[in-house]
Amino acid sequence: MNQHTFRPLEAARAMRRLLDDPDKTEEAFTIVRVIDGGGIDRLHQRFTSTPEGRRLLEGRPSILAMLSDRAALAAMPEGSLGRAYLAYCEREGVDAGGLVDASANDERDELDDERRYIAERMRDTHDLYHVVTGCRTDLAGELGVLAFTTAQTGSLGTGLLVAAGYAHSYTLPESGGAGRRMAREMFSRGLRARSLPTAPWEQLLSRPLDEVRVELGITSVPVYQPFYKVDRDAALAA
Repeated sequence: MNQHTFRPLEAARAMRRLLDDPDKTEEAFTIVRVIDGGGIDRLHQRFTSTPEGRRLLEGRPSILAMLSDRAALAAMPEGSLGRAYLAYCEREGVDAGGLVDASANDERDELDDERRYIAERMRDTHDLYHVVTGCRTDLAGELGVLAFTTAQTGSLGTGLLVAAGYAHSYTLPESGGAGRRMAREMFSRGLRARSLPTAPWEQLLSRPLDEVRVELGITSVPVYQPFYKVDRDAALAA
């Protein structure tokens, strides 16, 4: 069992830093860790109670290794999830291991092997959530993916991140509330979708993205104007 202590003051300080600078991804991991210590136990129960989850825990495939192999991704069929993921990384300037350092903490070392695998798989598939949901890495897109993830996992930590982003209207000062609409829309879609935490991503990468979305219960993607941190900072400085 994961026995981490609920630490709201630490979460509040991390939230302040994150709201001031949304690029401080490590603060988001801190918030989730100190608010929702029992979340990994809920995910573990889901994995152990479903055939898909049990297969992942038995084989423990490394999705990070597959996502890090850009040559293999580039060789996948046109229109596949793998090719879409590669295009997403190139467009957004991210890489498969980008969240590894941001998520590092001593408490993860206390987890047993299965829970640690689940925690790392959730981290390593975050950008696949972006691709299949159609959310960019802009402020509204990140809020949307967090809302989708909250609906999928019931995480108090990601729920707090969504609530804070939703409440602080200055986050998207020029967007006409796009972030708040995105949060509502993606939370609803997350409730309707299949379980992405236990999805067999390794097998899905070579398949057509449109087909994967249908299989995962994601029948449409949001249409919106991306609004990045640089856009927010420019609007606040004006």
